[in-house]
Amino acid sequence: MAEMIVSAGSGALLVRLGAVRESALKDISAVVSWIFIPCLTFATLSGGLDVNEILLWWPLLVFPLFNMATGFLLARLLVAVYFRIKRDVSEEMKSELTRSCVLTLVWTNCGNIPWMIVESLVKHVKPFTDDPDGYYMRGFSYINIYGLPYTLTLWTVGYSYFVAGVKTEKRKSPAPSDEEAAVTTQPPPHSGSDVELRRVAAGAPEAETVATAAEAASDQSAGLVAASPAKAPSKGNLWWRFVGATLAWWERHGAAILRLCSPQNASVIIGLVIGLVPFTNRLVVQDAGKLHFVWDITRSLGSPCVTVSNIVLGASLSRGPQASSVGRALLAAHVVLKLVVAPALSMAVAVGAKWAGLVPLDPMFFFVMGVESAVPSAVVLVMLSQVFQVGRTTIPTIQFWHIIVSLLTLTFWTVLSLKIATLQW
Repeated sequence: MAEMIVSAGSGALLVRLGAVRESALKDISAVVSWIFIPCLTFATLSGGLDVNEILLWWPLLVFPLFNMATGFLLARLLVAVYFRIKRDVSEEMKSELTRSCVLTLVWTNCGNIPWMIVESLVKHVKPFTDDPDGYYMRGFSYINIYGLPYTLTLWTVGYSYFVAGVKTEKRKSPAPSDEEAAVTTQPPPHSGSDVELRRVAAGAPEAETVATAAEAASDQSAGLVAASPAKAPSKGNLWWRFVGATLAWWERHGAAILRLCSPQNASVIIGLVIGLVPFTNRLVVQDAGKLHFVWDITRSLGSPCVTVSNIVLGASLSRGPQASSVGRALLAAHVVLKLVVAPALSMAVAVGAKWAGLVPLDPMFFFVMGVESAVPSAVVLVMLSQVFQVGRTTIPTIQFWHIIVSLLTLTFWTVLSLKIATLQW
């Protein structure tokens, strides 16, 4: 936490001194989101998986879903109560506050902070000091698997929250003028009456106009007669129908598919495949592999991710936390729900799972589950708010107070998780 505060403070100082312009934060955030994060995810996932034990790690996939569902319900309950008490809030502000509360209560910093805690834990706390390298690699693997549901949902559901925010901020298109309305209400261009009107307007002879209208009417009747018998469509027609249906389907679902195939999600899938398949693991991850340089490159590109993310966070808050943009009462309630209530509910479920024997005996396993439930909101939300220009003041302000208060709350939950993890039941 101290490292995060120092790096965030340096980002705020850079903006204050004029070394970094606030307008550059959007570009820096895009680089982090599209390069640093995917490279870090790929390197850590592919290098820290154990094929023999991964089937026993299913709680690491189920537990995050419970935490996200709890966060969503708490966020909706919070904004509902707040807006019922405070009625003088504009609809635009209601939308932004609701979106910010949901995003910051659902998606957490499930990578950076747990990584730093585990790295320090294996060096100074028993029983992890008995096998620091083994506990270190398993801890990182647990954290990466735990983060899968968060990563996949963040870049699909969470991404759609930001996109929806962009759409609501766009101005409504002006109402059509009387002339435009008249044009849109004209009869279909292929009707006989329309053909006749166009001929008259062009000065065509009356006989020609009547003949043209008659031809159009006969063409329509011939078309109806020709369409009545059922004929098997040709292969060319079937092909074009298939192409048209495919294009229509892509128009409806293409955006969602592209988000699923984003670099962030692609790095998760590729990292899992390369880490779990023995052949690709030996080829890419192992030191003697012919493509090991690819893994080294991605690890090097991902290494600045944590530090740069914290610098962007501090730069976004260079003017100080704007509590007025959120509302002090709403902000205080949000911090309590995120750092006290939600971790207490998650810890109760985790203890029940450990008591029922659903959690592996490895103390690092339960410790990761406990710490993950108590971390503040995800730093990447701040970067996305800068990229999409949605929640530019509310999300960084909430994140700021999460980090400050979590210095106390996360210490408590870390000690409690460590005590429960080392108990023999």
